[in-house]
Amino acid sequence: MSLGKNCHSNEIYIGIDPANNGSAVVLINGTAAISVLWNKRVRKKKRVWKVSIVRMIKRTEQLIIVDRPSKIGSVIAHLPELEKTPFKLACEDIYIRAGSGRTALHLARFTGALLGGIELYHDVDVRFVPVMTWRKDVLGVNRRIKREEAKRLSLEIMPKLLPHLGIALYQQGRQDHISDAAGVALWSKREETDEQQPYKPEPELLSGELNEAS
Repeated sequence: MSLGKNCHSNEIYIGIDPANNGSAVVLINGTAAISVLWNKRVRKKKRVWKVSIVRMIKRTEQLIIVDRPSKIGSVIAHLPELEKTPFKLACEDIYIRAGSGRTALHLARFTGALLGGIELYHDVDVRFVPVMTWRKDVLGVNRRIKREEAKRLSLEIMPKLLPHLGIALYQQGRQDHISDAAGVALWSKREETDEQQPYKPEPELLSGELNEAS
């Protein structure tokens, strides 16, 4: 399978799970090819983010420290695989619960700063998708599934849909940010190509109590 740089035949989709600890996953020709994971840290009393870039095909990892959310976006925007190759960009939308206004405001600012650099550098528009929508369409779960159960299923199901994703989950750790970002990317691909193929898990996987998604 060719994932070559500057190949206009490449079909590229990027999914983003935005948060202080979040991820972006790049699908190239239907394969989970790149995982960008960032985690917030405090160094010398200043906030920074440790950014890990794993290329699943080559099985390589690159580590970068940045001090702004916009620089995380810049890291994604400057991935060589995206140069001169059109791609689709999708991001999980912010979910607002009662009493979470301050958190939602912070997340909105963070997400805007991260996405702005990608949009500007590549002249691409981002498509937002509610968390309940992509989970239902990709994972095949009830929209009101409990949050922790949804995370578990994301980690269990997404590597089955995108086998190379397991490499990122091994190298970067089993973090649902990675599997969720991959889910958003796969949702974007299916929306673009009109492929409606939700995962059909065993009935017992959906037997948990129902609650409001988050």
